[in-house]
Amino acid sequence: MRLNILAMLASVAALFVTTAHAQSAQPDYVFTVPVRIENAPPFAGHQGRVSCTVQSMSVGRSLSAGEGSTSFNIGPSGYRGSVRVEVRLMEGVSRNDTWHWDCALWFSNVSNRAGVSVPWGTPNTLAALPMYPVITGQAVASSSLQVQADIRH
Repeated sequence: MRLNILAMLASVAALFVTTAHAQSAQPDYVFTVPVRIENAPPFAGHQGRVSCTVQSMSVGRSLSAGEGSTSFNIGPSGYRGSVRVEVRLMEGVSRNDTWHWDCALWFSNVSNRAGVSVPWGTPNTLAALPMYPVITGQAVASSSLQVQADIRH
């Protein structure tokens, strides 16, 4: 078996920008992220999470201006669908202050070779990826765990 994670495919499917402020019920950014996990039995019965962050500039350095995340359940055949992530900017930050966004796919548990759920992927799934074959006995065929781009105003 080979793991094939194609998360966030080549880009986020849709990025909608609203005019709401952080204190309102409406998010400032909504990311609809396509996620596909297939040929990955060690993930069955576990959860994945898509987290998105929007960056702003302050005194020449990039700062987190807002973030959001959404979890989803992974079934026996994997997961194929879109995950909606809402981001509200921190108080005092406007959309004009933002310059960059990124979304990443995270996992916290996986089943090992014996079928026992073990911690894996936290705090950084990208850094943990090389250990996936060691823990599960399954090679990684392909993966795309993060997508990012600059915000155009």
